[in-house]
Amino acid sequence: MVESLFSNATSLAERMFYHVLDQLFSIGKPHIVAAALVVFVMAIATIVTPKLDPQEPPLIAPRLPLVGHLLGLMINRVGYFSDL
Repeated sequence: MVESLFSNATSLAERMFYHVLDQLFSIGKPHIVAAALVVFVMAIATIVTPKLDPQEPPLIAPRLPLVGHLLGLMINRVGYFSDL
């Protein structure tokens, strides 16, 4: 029962997500919509980044935000964890 509710919610969320994307890209200028999505994601990432106390050491920023870990795992596989 719970699995069916979860799968229904997931499929509904996926359908809503794809519907919103379809509506956005049907505006006629997909490059502007894509640029706006990139700016939106970067703004959200900036908001979500934790604020540090001045006495704390600085955070190490990833070279490729959001996808760097996925690329590292695909390239180095198990050795990626020892690189961290």
